[in-house]
Amino acid sequence: MADCDNLKIVNDIYGHEAGNLLLQALARNFRHCLRGCDSAARYGGDEFTVLLPNSSLETAEMVANRLKETMVASGFNYNGNVITTSISVGIASFPQHGDTEEALLRHADEAMYANKRKSKNQVTAQ
Repeated sequence: MADCDNLKIVNDIYGHEAGNLLLQALARNFRHCLRGCDSAARYGGDEFTVLLPNSSLETAEMVANRLKETMVASGFNYNGNVITTSISVGIASFPQHGDTEEALLRHADEAMYANKRKSKNQVTAQ
């Protein structure tokens, strides 16, 4: 589970069009960093889920860090302003963190929000 760390700030400063473009940039970043068998989807608001089939916890952490690093390094121009963002990522792995979709989502969500409370722009496995 990944959450855009500053969507509200972008919406407040630049407007919702810029916020929507930020979410699109995040989705493009996922598409470029994931394998063909992986899936990313907007879960709601500024949260995304990423499914990495047949991947170890270590691989998931590596992919999450790549997503995080490329997001911080990229940005887009909006009316002459370069807008960048960071993401907070929580990881849950089957079967270590649960054997149902609900359990895995709950654990990933808890790990993600622990990051946001701590310092944002982090990757944590629950």
